[in-house]
Amino acid sequence: MAQLQVDRLSIRYGQYLAVDDVSFDVREGEFVSLLGPSGCGKTTTLRCIAGLETASSGRIAIGGQRVADGSWEVPPNKRGVNMVFQSYAVWPHMTVFENVAYGLRSQRVPTAELTRRVRDTLEMVGLGAFEKRYGTELSGGQQQRLAVARAVVTSPRLLLFDEPLSNLDAGLRERMRVELTELQRRLGRTSVYVTHDQAEAMAMSDRVILMRNGRIVQQGTPRDLYETPNCRFAAEFVGNANLLPGVLDGPGRIRVGDLRLNAATPASGDADLLVCIRPENVQIAGEAGGENVFAAQVERVGYLGNSLSCEISAGGLRLRADLPAHSRMQQGASIHLRVDPANITLVPEVAEAAI
Repeated sequence: MAQLQVDRLSIRYGQYLAVDDVSFDVREGEFVSLLGPSGCGKTTTLRCIAGLETASSGRIAIGGQRVADGSWEVPPNKRGVNMVFQSYAVWPHMTVFENVAYGLRSQRVPTAELTRRVRDTLEMVGLGAFEKRYGTELSGGQQQRLAVARAVVTSPRLLLFDEPLSNLDAGLRERMRVELTELQRRLGRTSVYVTHDQAEAMAMSDRVILMRNGRIVQQGTPRDLYETPNCRFAAEFVGNANLLPGVLDGPGRIRVGDLRLNAATPASGDADLLVCIRPENVQIAGEAGGENVFAAQVERVGYLGNSLSCEISAGGLRLRADLPAHSRMQQGASIHLRVDPANITLVPEVAEAAI
C-alpha cells in the first residue's frame, strides 16, 4: 500500500515553474530519495509534501488521506509528518531532553509516558547520556542525531529529510549515513530523503527518483539507475560513465569510433545512440583477440589507493578505465582491454530531448 501518493504535482512562482507535473508513490516502510542537482525541484517537492509550500496544481495523499488537492490544503501540523532540516533546527535554549519532548508536549502526552518515550528515543540514537545538555553543547553529528530523535519520537506517518548530512565532514557523513539507514530500517518508517549526493542516495535508498529542471527523469532501484540509465543526464549524474557516440552495425553490434563491439542490450533501428561503459567495467585482457578485446594506449594514470584511474585512447576515442592498483600500469603503456557485452548499455540520444 502506498503511504505517500504524489499525483501530477506542479509548483509555480510567477512565471517560474519549479516543479512540473511530478508523480510518484512511496510504499509503507520504503526509503525513497529525491536526487538531483541544485534547482531541480527536489526540496520544493519535499516542502510541499510537508505543507510548507503550496501546490499550484496536483494532489498529495498521506496514508490514504488527501492533504493537498488544488487550492485545498491540510495544515502542516495536521499531516502526521515530521521533517529533519539541513540546518537541524535544534533549539539552543532547550536541553536535549526538552528538544525531543517538545512535540509530545504539544500533543499533551502524559508526563510518565512522555519521559519514557523521550528517553527510549535518546537511547536509540545514542544520546541517552546527553539529555541535560543544551543544543549548543553538541557536536554536528550529535545535533544531527538529536534532530532525528525529535522527528521520530511522535511516531509520524511519514519522515522527511532535507539533505541532513550535508553540513558534516566526509568521514562523519559516511558514518551517519549508515546509522540513519539502520535506524530507518529498525523503525520501519516511510521516509523521503532529499540529496544531491548520488553516493548517498545509492547507499541508503530502496528507490531513487532522479530529477532535473523540475521533472522526473528516471526512477527505480539504485541498481536500475546505475546499470540502465535512460538518457545522457542519468548516466552522467549517477556514477562515472564513458559516454561514446555509437551507431548500430548489425544485430547486437555497435560501431564506436574505429571499434566494433558486441552488446547484450537489445537495440533497434539505425538511430544514433550513446554507448555507456562504466570505468570499472573496462578490464585488462591477457592477449589480443576475443570478443570485445581492443588495443589501447595509456595516456594518464592516477593512483586512488584501491584502483588506478587511467585515461585510455583506443579506436580514435578517449575513455576512462578504473584498473586494479596491483596492475602497476604506467603512462605510455600499450595494452589490450576488454568490455563484457553485458556491461555495455545503449542510451538513445532522443531520450535526452524529452527531459
